[in-house]
Amino acid sequence: MEYKKIIGERIAHFRGTRRLTRPDFMEILNKTIGGQYTTQALYTWEKGKATPPADLVPVLAQVLEVTVSELFGQEPQGNTELSSRNVQLEEEVEKLKKEVEELKGENKKLEGRLEASASFLREVMDRMGSK
Repeated sequence: MEYKKIIGERIAHFRGTRRLTRPDFMEILNKTIGGQYTTQALYTWEKGKATPPADLVPVLAQVLEVTVSELFGQEPQGNTELSSRNVQLEEEVEKLKKEVEELKGENKKLEGRLEASASFLREVMDRMGSK
């Protein structure tokens, strides 16, 4: 496989594992380097139609939180498994966060019902006490 394809696929892969859209990734990259690269440039890199400038490769690796070697497809053994497991764990964390938010909403509803019941009981007790 040729160099352009390898680095392009790796950029796309690592961008995906970081869950960054092309615009989000380019915003981070441009802030990091003070540059003006476009999402179209990223698209051409990821599709293997062009290669990023050589001086940009270390910055791409930094933004993607990988080594330059990893961008060239030379992953250390076991790193792929860890990356995959991290993605799975992040997905589980997101599910749990949503579940917590749903439970908070249900709690609020139950608190409201409990308060209404307590208020009703106080009213009944007051009426019984005044008779």
